[in-house]
Amino acid sequence: MKALMLVVDDGEAEAIALALHSGARILIDERRGRNTARKLGLEIRGTIGLFVEAKKKSIIKSVKECIDGLLEVGYYVDGELIEEVLRKVDEI
Repeated sequence: MKALMLVVDDGEAEAIALALHSGARILIDERRGRNTARKLGLEIRGTIGLFVEAKKKSIIKSVKECIDGLLEVGYYVDGELIEEVLRKVDEI
């Protein structure tokens, strides 16, 4: 755990350690944390990927509305990623 804290912040280190211990998939958005989790062989999912999965399962109606909600509260999402994802889910 201490070694992880040298690479990622405390919260990400704890999430990665828990996923390693339990074998669970990890929800993580920060690039450094995602890269570290991948290197450790973890299956990762980001917030946007979670929205896509939720739409496929008819849990939500619109990925765009969810992304817009994140943007409204100051969450950063790359514009090209937004466009790519919305095309993938047929929302543009």
